[in-house]
Amino acid sequence: MQEKGKILIERYMGEEKKYSSDVKKTEEKTQR
Repeated sequence: MQEKGKILIERYMGEEKKYSSDVKKTEEKTQR
């Protein structure tokens, strides 16, 4: 059960990083 939780957390962190980088790209486009 703990291993599953670890994988879920890692996947969530990956999604967070992907999302924040997408937001940064969008913000850069808007500023131009």
